Amino acid sequence: MRLPIGVAIACATGLISTALAGETTYPPVLKVSQSCGWYVVTNCKPTFDEARAFADQHGTGYVINTSSPDFPNFAKGYFCVVSGPTDHDAAVAAATHWRTTGVSPGAYAKNSC
Repeated sequence: MRLPIGVAIACATGLISTALAGETTYPPVLKVSQSCGWYVVTNCKPTFDEARAFADQHGTGYVINTSSPDFPNFAKGYFCVVSGPTDHDAAVAAATHWRTTGVSPGAYAKNSC
């Protein structure tokens, strides 16, 4: 079904829904192409289970797959325990905290994109 230009513009701008315009609607799909921002990296392992064990034991974040296109600046092939995204200063401060407490002596801040 082809919509008149005024109706199409109203749908595109959210002024009216496509359902009101006589179109079939589907649930919106949200896909973030990249998870850009600064992360605190507290540990990286070759397997998900190893990284998850560290995250569970120390509570320093959650596990990401660095081979995912969501994290283009990370070296591929690892599962890293991270927290973020956040701003640069917060990531550096958190990495310093995890290093000085001895929980993660190798913690560092990294920009993912």
